[in-house]
Amino acid sequence: MDLAKFLRLFRVRLVTQGVRATFWWLFNVFNRLVLDRPIREQCEITPHLFVGAQFRQGGWRILERWGIRGVINLRAEFDDRQLGLDFPAYLHLPTVDDAAPSLEDLQAGVEFYRQIKNEGGKVYIHCGAGVGRAPSMAAACLISEGLTPSQAWAKIRQVRIFIRLTRVQQEQIERFAERLSQQ
Repeated sequence: MDLAKFLRLFRVRLVTQGVRATFWWLFNVFNRLVLDRPIREQCEITPHLFVGAQFRQGGWRILERWGIRGVINLRAEFDDRQLGLDFPAYLHLPTVDDAAPSLEDLQAGVEFYRQIKNEGGKVYIHCGAGVGRAPSMAAACLISEGLTPSQAWAKIRQVRIFIRLTRVQQEQIERFAERLSQQ
């Protein structure tokens, strides 16, 4: 990301999300790009559901120590297998940045999450920065457990105050919830 784009994004976040959320977003960016260390307090949504950014080798070793058994990667631009990751379970659902996962991908992600959870495992859902695509998938998982979309977003924001969902992502989660309610 070039400096001009970063500064525009910083300004938009500051105006739309306020100082506190923007500070935590900056910390998330620094942590991801410089330290390569996931912070549990910013990732653990439930004991079985974690959401975050793409990390390099050091970050993945930390996730393994947390007991992560499954990974859902929503990045269209990068497949974790290129890092040589060897998680027991891995699901790659390529989704373009700022877009929403398809309804079929949301369902596949929920089924993957349920399987790992039922086996007593933990799932880490990530995209590039962990602010749009990954929270969308996490919301679908929470909705499948009985939460409404607004309850799911609120639960995720308790941990990741700096998520920034696109209108398309929010609308897709509403459609997913509607589809589940009809089953």
